[in-house]
Amino acid sequence: MERPAALHFINTTHPGDATTSSSLSQIRSHAAKEIRLRARRLRKTAPPQGNKSESKRVGRRKRNTGGKRGDTPVCSTKITSSNDQEDVEEPISTVALTPLSHSQQVISLSPVVPFGGFSEKEGFLFLHYINYIIPFSNGSCHKNNDGSSRWLINMQLKHWIPLALSDRGLMAALFLQSCHSLGALNPCQDYADMSTKYRLQCIQSTNASLAKTATQMSDSTIAKVMIMAVDEFTLGNVDAWRAHLTAITWMIERRGGVDALGVGGFLKEVIVNTPIFHE
Repeated sequence: MERPAALHFINTTHPGDATTSSSLSQIRSHAAKEIRLRARRLRKTAPPQGNKSESKRVGRRKRNTGGKRGDTPVCSTKITSSNDQEDVEEPISTVALTPLSHSQQVISLSPVVPFGGFSEKEGFLFLHYINYIIPFSNGSCHKNNDGSSRWLINMQLKHWIPLALSDRGLMAALFLQSCHSLGALNPCQDYADMSTKYRLQCIQSTNASLAKTATQMSDSTIAKVMIMAVDEFTLGNVDAWRAHLTAITWMIERRGGVDALGVGGFLKEVIVNTPIFHE
């Protein structure tokens, strides 16, 4: 049985200030408030309890089911306050939380990047992409309903992220998107400078890929051009955006059509359902 997800923290603090005592204190305080709020909501929505003997019989029946589907696991969560003393311990029903796959929990909830090769700032950008961009920025490229959103998130974690980790240029493209996102949430010159850096890396990587294989287009190469098209559209560079759309169309034709794209169907889904890729 997959374990339910715990709390997600979306840290918009500048990387240099992300681990200061003030930031950590704010995170702990927010977590404690969130725990108490969820517990109160659950108590309000919970059905009235019967007599104690009936509750005991229900409890025995649940234990005898051996964890069959439909059970409601309950966990106790402890939150530490800013003075390092235990602040609250309240039961939280996991029904109200959206369950994540094990791989999603490992990536999104890990306090450190689960592999080497990244600088501290890049690790910060990567975790922002996992914890913020993937779950909250897919509405524009897919029909807005719970089932399709969950599918899109799972495809990104299962196929998209592993592909990006195999190509440094594609990772630069993801870092570029994180810089745009963080810059919108917390305007900072550092994010603008890093955007320029990763945009250049993405362009250089794409040119190198095209120089090697001018006929067979890889998923990584197509994906990098797609992200650069989004980047130009975001910046308002219409001519460059259209040039990238032309290049994407040409690459997909060389690949054998949109149905031939890989990444678990993720690239096709984005191409077909994202208005930004259609003039």
